[in-house]
Amino acid sequence: MSIRITRNPLLWLLACVATYLFFMIGFVEQPGRRLAPLWITDTLSILSTLIELRGRFSLGRNIGFVPAQREVVTRGAYRFMRHPIYTGLFIWILAYWLGG
Repeated sequence: MSIRITRNPLLWLLACVATYLFFMIGFVEQPGRRLAPLWITDTLSILSTLIELRGRFSLGRNIGFVPAQREVVTRGAYRFMRHPIYTGLFIWILAYWLGG
């Protein structure tokens, strides 16, 4: 649950751009050469999705789009790693790059 949420429009814009920039880049990049077999990239993609979902569900109502003062979460996926959502995202980016 948020204690305080920022009202600064620049921080809201930054949060929006940081969230969706990777998707916008995907529309203009050129396909490359595959560096790993399809089964490896698919397995990494599924693993990353599961890690991200577990992290998001572990946050409960303590998740937000913009900077805010929130509680520290130590349950669920956060018992095992500090940033499971970022970990899942980095694994997905790795799978994307290996897939060409």
